[in-house]
Amino acid sequence: MSISKTILITGATSGIGKEAALELARQGNEVIFTTRNIETAEAIKAEFDAQKKDDHGSLDFIFCNLSSFESVVKACNSFLETHHQLDILINNAGVWNFEPKVSINKIEETFHVNVLSPSLLKSLLLPAMEKSGDARIIQTASALHYGNIDFDNMEGKKKFSGFNAYRQSKLSIILLTRWWAKSLQEKQIGVYALHPGLVNTKLGRNAGWFANLFFKFIGISPKKGAQTIIFLSSESQKDLISGEYYTKNKVKKITGESYDLATAERLDIVVNQYIYEYL
Repeated sequence: MSISKTILITGATSGIGKEAALELARQGNEVIFTTRNIETAEAIKAEFDAQKKDDHGSLDFIFCNLSSFESVVKACNSFLETHHQLDILINNAGVWNFEPKVSINKIEETFHVNVLSPSLLKSLLLPAMEKSGDARIIQTASALHYGNIDFDNMEGKKKFSGFNAYRQSKLSIILLTRWWAKSLQEKQIGVYALHPGLVNTKLGRNAGWFANLFFKFIGISPKKGAQTIIFLSSESQKDLISGEYYTKNKVKKITGESYDLATAERLDIVVNQYIYEYL
């Protein structure tokens, strides 16, 4: 029987995140998910508790608005007040806006939620992860990660494209995964990116009727899409490769740009500058 782990996951009130959170709790782990909607979170917790068996773990939630640095800090402080150790951080939440939209901190929202908040969560929770001995960070990326990082237009202020903002955010997640894997190697913390597949979720709900029909009829179920998150959370780290991009439970070789550690280091510096400026 596997040892119970403490897991914090974002983006788990619907889609693949919800399916992953429920299954990881069923496996006997203590799972805490972030939420902006307390009513929805309470319903998910009640759903789990109603089906809970003796060998199941636990499922609970903590309020966190990922478009606010202050909310992320408060959520991390609340978690650390009751938990001295974190075994797995799953940065799964993501947004895809098709019109310009800024966060509470006046930063382009896609960049803030998809890139800056995962970085802040990692930084604030790192001391708790260092106490684990088997810690890992799992990040949901996407196959739509092609191209380069435009450091002169990180927020799309010169010219905004919803597709480009999302594409760049997912490339950023992969690059940061590779850089963190290198920088956290001595701390024995594994870092993994994943592509869940084309999933029928609400991510593209603002993309128009055609795109929504495409996701509905072509996309796989959230339950199937959650499998790689569950795999990376459950598999022994000795059988995983830190810094790699996984899909269908296997490492996949992807674009050359995503392996550029010089760009990854530069991106990490830029991201931290944003965080330090607003905190």
